[in-house]
Amino acid sequence: MTVGISDTLTFTVLEQGRLGVKSCERAKQVASMVIQTIKAGG
Repeated sequence: MTVGISDTLTFTVLEQGRLGVKSCERAKQVASMVIQTIKAGG
């Protein structure tokens, strides 16, 4: 999953392991935590 956080900056989250909906949900959770960390200045 590639996440755009500005017009010129993106990051990619990869989930390896089990296939299916749970993998996608885990990738979404990681992306959300990264965005929260960036917003907090970390």
